[in-house]
Amino acid sequence: MKIKSLFVAVLLLAGVIAPAANAATENPVVESFSFTPNEIELFSNETTVNFEAVVSHPLGIENTSLVVTLSNSQNSNFLIYLNRTDSPINPTLQKVTFKGSIKLPRNITQGVYVPSLSSARNNKSTNYQYETGITKPKNFRALVGAENGLLVRNDGNLDLNYSTFEGPTYNSLIESQFTNVSKYNSSVVPVWRAGETYKVSDYFEQQVAGLNLSITSVTPLVCVAEAAQLKFLKEGYCGFKVSTPKTKDYLEKKYEESVSILPAKVKQSLSISKVENQTVKEFPAYFALPQVYSGSQAWILPTSITPIVCFTSGFSVKMMSSGKCSLTYQVPATTELLASDVYTQSFDVLKEGETVVVPTPTATPTATPVVKKTITCVKGTKTVKKTAISPKCPAGYKLKK
Repeated sequence: MKIKSLFVAVLLLAGVIAPAANAATENPVVESFSFTPNEIELFSNETTVNFEAVVSHPLGIENTSLVVTLSNSQNSNFLIYLNRTDSPINPTLQKVTFKGSIKLPRNITQGVYVPSLSSARNNKSTNYQYETGITKPKNFRALVGAENGLLVRNDGNLDLNYSTFEGPTYNSLIESQFTNVSKYNSSVVPVWRAGETYKVSDYFEQQVAGLNLSITSVTPLVCVAEAAQLKFLKEGYCGFKVSTPKTKDYLEKKYEESVSILPAKVKQSLSISKVENQTVKEFPAYFALPQVYSGSQAWILPTSITPIVCFTSGFSVKMMSSGKCSLTYQVPATTELLASDVYTQSFDVLKEGETVVVPTPTATPTATPVVKKTITCVKGTKTVKKTAISPKCPAGYKLKK
């Protein structure tokens, strides 16, 4: 019985120690970190902000206070001390609340101030101690660039200096953080030529919904802004500005550029040699086409639009049956030149021994001539003539015989 009691005691002791050991290896947790109000107006008499943090750990929290650093984008900092609310301090209290406040001076710069909570530690046990790390509030607001910060307004203006758009894509000197990487990281360079257009959404990505991303021209004789794009009117220098306007929340964001507009593109042309009609012994049959060159490419390959009769491979034509073989040629557009017209080349394919059937022309009916008659009408000393298929004198006039 003593052995059995000892065994039970060992098990109970193990059951008590094990949870404590497990608890010692857990990290302390910041269960909540908040502040009120989350927006203040410097024109108001009340600029006090209250902070609260709740930290927990099974073995208790060692800290007697924490520090909140309140910072804006210009590195203006305020320090707020948060003290434990349990009094007297209970070292083994598993959930500890810290509170503190600050009355902000009314001469500070408006903007967004984001609070950071210093690290909290659990009580030491068997030489294990961990920290929470720096903590910031979770996002609680939809305003882009100010999702978790304290808004400090001056007469209603926040004047948030935020990148409300990214771009342009083609300027490698500007470091842009695009959301739609697949679209904007593969964008081509604009064509700076008269007759071309420059669409803002092709080269700039809007980051704040609801703001108007617009483009304006400072050289309207060379380039003019219409809707959300530029039209290049003629050769010369084009200056333009892409921007979002100032609002109660955001400062104006703008991108300015001046570019040289070159003359308009010229349409490419091709010289196509005539191909004579082809007579073959057996199908399929092959022959080589004259090569066609353009100024912008080494050569232009034909495309068959009559695949039942013939199709192409390079400059070789494979003839499959009798009929009319039609091939097309076209040069695509480049950054320097417009696409060419579509050129069509046709020739007849005939097997030896077959006769060419010439369609009998359909006779065009001859129109029957319409004969018109002219009469003379008199009324006193007045005389008028009327010409028609069946002419009649006006009222009061008599037919002159």
